[in-house]
Amino acid sequence: MRNIIKIIVSLLLKCMLVFHKEKPTIRASFIKNILVVQTGGIGDILRIFPALETLFENFPEASISILAFPHATKAFQLFPRKQHISEIIRYDPEGIHKSFMKRIALILFLRKKKYDLVYVPARGKGTNGTLIMVYLTGSPHRIGFDGDGGAGFLNTVRLSFKRDIPITEQNILLLEAAGLKIKNKGIRLSIPEEDMNFAEHLTGKGSSSFLISVHPGAMWNTSYRCWPIENYLLLIKTLINELQARVVILGGKEENDERFTRSIHSSDLIDVIGKVTLPQLAAIIKVSDIFIGNDSGPLHIAEAAGTPYIGIFGHTIPRQVLSCPPGPLRIRLLGKLSCSNNCYTHHGAFNPACKDIRCRSLDTISVDEVLDTVNRLVTTIRKEGVSLADRN
Repeated sequence: MRNIIKIIVSLLLKCMLVFHKEKPTIRASFIKNILVVQTGGIGDILRIFPALETLFENFPEASISILAFPHATKAFQLFPRKQHISEIIRYDPEGIHKSFMKRIALILFLRKKKYDLVYVPARGKGTNGTLIMVYLTGSPHRIGFDGDGGAGFLNTVRLSFKRDIPITEQNILLLEAAGLKIKNKGIRLSIPEEDMNFAEHLTGKGSSSFLISVHPGAMWNTSYRCWPIENYLLLIKTLINELQARVVILGGKEENDERFTRSIHSSDLIDVIGKVTLPQLAAIIKVSDIFIGNDSGPLHIAEAAGTPYIGIFGHTIPRQVLSCPPGPLRIRLLGKLSCSNNCYTHHGAFNPACKDIRCRSLDTISVDEVLDTVNRLVTTIRKEGVSLADRN
């Protein structure tokens, strides 16, 4: 059945290519209704924040709506101009919109909105389906990536997706290619004051011990992206016993793992997995002295919040994933590659040449290596006097 669908999609793309025509230059005075489509997780939503702000600045009179996966829409709670978003439409291709008829119903719903411009920085799995859906909305201007021989040609403004440029920057470059003026390229977060107060009360912020937040999970392709739980357990025990740090374990409900509370009996361990809202989680990361985690949404929050971090990477490329260059307070640890294949997950559809997930093994990053990195980071923080106030 899947092969039949792929053949139909391929034929549909070829037919569209015959009739596809380039559209005229975007004229701001004609743009009144905009749709932003982001079919990714929380980290992907955060990485379109600068692009969203650019759209608001270039089209101040336009209505701007969002189409996004249900689980990721909560990230907009951290967007500085969230009150100006006209509508958030939940798109669930693995749930309510999985059937062909439900997908058609969604397309008809979007067509009725009569969008003048659609910004769709789609890439990877499901991109062709997303771009065809956007094309069928009837919007005259569609801004997105060219794709890897797929439906990218349906975008009226398009650029090739690159492996050596941060995704946040590439999202902005799309709008620059469309002739828009760019003011801000960095990710800005807006964390409510009540959530900051909650985080400070929960963690006892203000005590003399270091506060370290740890995210041991991930939502997507966890086998390729997560450092072993056993390593996190040993790391946390050592941080508490030897560094006398307080540790907060972060994660969503689906990432719940009782091994932490069963194995670590200490008042300096705070387990909030599945117990806090996203703004509260962001606030905890913000008040932390150090964040440690895999390539996932909380790592992007740490970077945007200015929290010193240690990002643990396996198959994904830090240069492409993260928005800021590495530095003494922004450290990336990368598993060792034992073959010549360029296997990474954020470029086009993730389909590695080999199925051996140990080809760049996260196991090659030892607990001692992470601990040494933590100690260097603590020394740097104490030397430079980095505080929460410096990050505001």
